[in-house]
Parts: sequence; structure tokens; C-alpha cells
Amino acid sequence: MKLLILLIIFLSFPNRDGQLACDIVREGKFNIPIPLPDYEGHYTYLERKGSYQIETSSLDSSEVQYRVSWLDDCTYVLFNRKILKGEDKYPHKPSDSLTVTITNVTDSYCESVITSNFADMKLEAKIFIDH
Repeated sequence: MKLLILLIIFLSFPNRDGQLACDIVREGKFNIPIPLPDYEGHYTYLERKGSYQIETSSLDSSEVQYRVSWLDDCTYVLFNRKILKGEDKYPHKPSDSLTVTITNVTDSYCESVITSNFADMKLEAKIFIDH
């Protein structure tokens, strides 16, 4: 029994070399609650596979595609934004990008810090893993 408890504790921490286990969120389906009072109960759904991420809004079913480039095990850049469905409500330049740094990973979500090259912002987000 003690061995089982120790194993569970060991698996809940970053891997042995101090790195987070970000590989479990490299691909898959995720969702982010929209953090605005008027949009409570709405989400942005993400599907990341290979070098693409598609985001779908629960507000209007619009779809946006990004290219994904991993900089290291826990940091990736979203770039080359393309509207797949709906209106482009947020004008952008081809050079715009978002950098996502994963700071914590659990079985049900990952915490991240999102920055951009087009605005002075730093957004902390909890990205839930759809199982």
C-alpha cells in the first residue's frame, strides 16, 4: 500500500529532470472558458493535431485555424491565423503570433501563460483537457 501511495505521489510531480509532462497536451481536444461575465458558460474549443490548431467558439460557431510550432517541450507559438468559418472580428497581420507557455499540467487541465507579438498582454489561462 505504501508503494502504491509513493507511486501516485511520484507521478503527480514533474518528471525526474524537473520538466513538466507537457507531451500529454501536445495533441488532443481542449476547452477554455471565456473569462468574461457576459459570456459565462461559453467556451473556446481547441483541437490540436500535428502542426495545426483549430479553435471553435461556442458563441457563434466561428472557426479559426493556426499553425503550431513547438519551441521546446512546454512552449509553442500559434501563427498564420486563418478564418475557416464565420466573420473575422479581430483584424490581424500575417506576422501576428501568440506564444503559449505551459506552467503546470494535471490529468484534467494545464495552466498556461499566453503572450503575443502584437499587444502588451499576458493572459493566464487554464486549458481543460477533453477526455
